Amino acid sequence: MEPYSSLKGHILVNKGEIIGNNIRIEGAQQPTNIPLVEFKANTKNSYLYGTYSGGLTVDNGDNSILFKSGKSLGYKNPSSNLFTNASLKGISNNSIPYWEVENSQVTIQNSTDKYKANYNVLKLTIPPGVITYLRPQSNYLPTVLANSKYKAVNFGAFIKTNKSDIITTICKAPSGITTGLYHSGSNDWEMIGMTSEINTTASYNPKFYINTSSTLDSTVIYITTPTLNFGIENPNIEATPLSSSGGIINGTLSTSMYSISTNGTGFLTFPKEANTFEINGTNTITRINHLANDRFPKGTIITLLFNNASTSIVNGAYINLITNYTSVLNSSLTIVSIGDGTWREISRNL
Repeated sequence: MEPYSSLKGHILVNKGEIIGNNIRIEGAQQPTNIPLVEFKANTKNSYLYGTYSGGLTVDNGDNSILFKSGKSLGYKNPSSNLFTNASLKGISNNSIPYWEVENSQVTIQNSTDKYKANYNVLKLTIPPGVITYLRPQSNYLPTVLANSKYKAVNFGAFIKTNKSDIITTICKAPSGITTGLYHSGSNDWEMIGMTSEINTTASYNPKFYINTSSTLDSTVIYITTPTLNFGIENPNIEATPLSSSGGIINGTLSTSMYSISTNGTGFLTFPKEANTFEINGTNTITRINHLANDRFPKGTIITLLFNNASTSIVNGAYINLITNYTSVLNSSLTIVSIGDGTWREISRNL
């Protein structure tokens, strides 16, 4: 598609969807205020790939327009799993952090069965005649915003049970409740999930719906790797990566630990590769990483573990303590960087 210009755009989609691979599109004289590619509101599920000379691209729907050039760049919604505690860690006292199961008759346990390494399997035992669900707690439901990238949600989990038509997914859509397919009862792992349009002005309330009204005895259901994302991309079952925008860690967090020896200058320089440091020696400490090139970023918290008694840290302009600190064997001091070569005490253990 290489006309010099077009009055309404080279590609204009008012409704419906299109798929195009290896497209070459160019508009050498296209006015800057007329999109070369435009998708109107409420369009969705279109994919365009190829070579692009650049131009105004407008997607008011939920589509993947993956042209890129020195003048423009495509975008698509991420497939990252947005569920908090998607690894289902911390199951205890018939509950699971950040999730809720309606009905106190349901027994919640951590199964020894495994589907994926480092991901727990939730074992639910449900008496006959019970309607219940597993869903994220309301405060941890992935947020929906009022724009086109949030008009569809994809969610599901790998589920195993030996009874058919017992567990499925449901979600609130603009026209009412949508329901996915049920587990077949194969007693094998099946991905049970759905894509649903959602009402961006009210809670979409995605949940795993369980109904044992047709059973005569208890039903056991195994659930692992719950996943959710928005848009047209299929979700990823991996737990959400921790980013600089924030996050919650449910598994074990391990950081590096280094050993440092004091010296006669009173100045210590720690490698910026750890948050915990063993301190050897009894020389007085007056400054820690105070030079510009050595400073830790503001907000970095470190803990000093003292292998010797009588190591002193002076309360002063560079290390702001409640009072001077003198170690005893196996004591510790936790401080936070202010970012300018100075530190402030958080806690001490003597």
